[in-house]
Amino acid sequence: MKALATRIRQLTEEMVRIDSSTSYGQRELADLLTRILRQTDCIQKQPANLHRIQAGLPGNPYSLLALYRPPRAIPETIVLCGHIDTVGVDEFAPTPEMAFDPLSAQDWLSNRYSSDEELLADIRSGDFMFGRGSLDMKGGVALLIALFERLTANGRFPWNLALLLTFDEEGASTGMRVAVPHLKQLQQERGLDFKLLINCDYTSPLVAADRNSYIFTGTIGKLLIGISVFGMSTHAGAPFEGVNASALAGAIVSHLEGNHKLTQHVKGEFTPPPTVLTLDGRQLSYSVMTPSQAHAYVNLFFVHSNFASYFREVVNEVRRASRLHLTALRRRYRRFIAKTDMKATQHLLKPEVIPYSELARRASPRVSGDRAIVQTAERVNRDDAETELPAGDEAPKPPQSKMDIRQQAFAGVTRAMMMTGWSRPTVIVSVLPPFYPAYAMAVDSQVAQLFSLVRTFAREWKGAFSLRQRQFYPYISDMSFVRMPRSSKLRPLLGEMPLLDPSELPPVASQVSIPVVNLGPWGKGAHTVQERVHLGFLTEELPRMYLALLSRLTGSKVTI
Repeated sequence: MKALATRIRQLTEEMVRIDSSTSYGQRELADLLTRILRQTDCIQKQPANLHRIQAGLPGNPYSLLALYRPPRAIPETIVLCGHIDTVGVDEFAPTPEMAFDPLSAQDWLSNRYSSDEELLADIRSGDFMFGRGSLDMKGGVALLIALFERLTANGRFPWNLALLLTFDEEGASTGMRVAVPHLKQLQQERGLDFKLLINCDYTSPLVAADRNSYIFTGTIGKLLIGISVFGMSTHAGAPFEGVNASALAGAIVSHLEGNHKLTQHVKGEFTPPPTVLTLDGRQLSYSVMTPSQAHAYVNLFFVHSNFASYFREVVNEVRRASRLHLTALRRRYRRFIAKTDMKATQHLLKPEVIPYSELARRASPRVSGDRAIVQTAERVNRDDAETELPAGDEAPKPPQSKMDIRQQAFAGVTRAMMMTGWSRPTVIVSVLPPFYPAYAMAVDSQVAQLFSLVRTFAREWKGAFSLRQRQFYPYISDMSFVRMPRSSKLRPLLGEMPLLDPSELPPVASQVSIPVVNLGPWGKGAHTVQERVHLGFLTEELPRMYLALLSRLTGSKVTI
């Protein structure tokens, strides 16, 4: 185990030194890992079992899929999964190079946070490696590669073992989205039976002084809710004569922010409440007229798959916010005219709140709602198309201009609204990309036996760190796309997407259905300058956990 620990630490540090926060850096890191995996025993014997899966993005990043087949042909397969990208390093300014130098980062952090006793104690202990990606999740990738190298040597592992390393997990999970059809193809061509995908993303303390590690038997889902407000513009000198789109949008997002009514739970574990990610008043230059449009999007986490019911809850909360805003405005108007001794002349208009599917139906009455959605998307894609990317491995130059896909969606909503005539103030509630499905093994009757095995494994674990089982991983992850809900569950959601990107929801024929768990490194400060991974857990405790879990799954003693 000492050689394994050394190898994990060496690989982690080597990967941290590469900036993989951009697609170009992800390509560089994928090239390094390709060279490493080509040296493994199973890939040297079967080079065709190492697959590079590209998506045609600037920089040509790609996912890696390595497959080991045991000497005795069997269908049972375990997938080990991790992502090679990281978040950015803007917080390290003015010395971003500190993000990629684990040793120098310690001195830099000591000076910058000289009063942070917890951080200084961790630095003095020598128990942690610092740097961008050390925890999320290059340490986990290093562990998976080191295990794959050893488990697949000389036909040692009794089942098929796949290693999947993806890019863009911190963005829109493009690397996993393009990898899923390849997994499906491999499953069909090789007769594989995917029993479990083990993701190796990080674990952090859930509360202060939490020293538990966790195995998560599911993953949280994400909806990005679009709020498009179409008001009635008026002169700033007569604010009650119209409907200020920015003011109404602000009232709606304020009502949604932290709204506990929109949280969900599984067996006592709750999702975080909604939070607003952007609010745009659409005033591109100064004007004395009040804004006629405003758009916002709000992040919602969920764990259940009844999308139609949940979306109705969201729409109802937006309606409630709109009513409350109107009530407050009417009260202020009455106070204003009483104070100024004026006669009431204004009848404040009540905004209508509708889902996008209803707007699409009104905008295209001669076609079905679904077709209207497709036509709107086609128009926006045609008008706002990005620069076409060249083929081949040569890294293309980034496009000169690019409209964010959420802005494309809002443009589609605006066009549809124009087609209706825009005769009254209206709020449109839609679903924007990215969409992440949720999964919870606890409510998946098809894997009850597997769920029991994992729970027992966690309960019986004896080690330096205790191991607790929880129902869902609390951060969005690639795991969402390997156990998709039934198409009948998703259909109501599709009708609320103004710009349905085919890559958002792969066709049923290309989907796989693999139960997922997450068992990953323990550390602190992910996505911050203080990011650090606990080396003892990463290099000693976690490998033992993996070997023990693999032994239970295969029914054979797995050693290295």
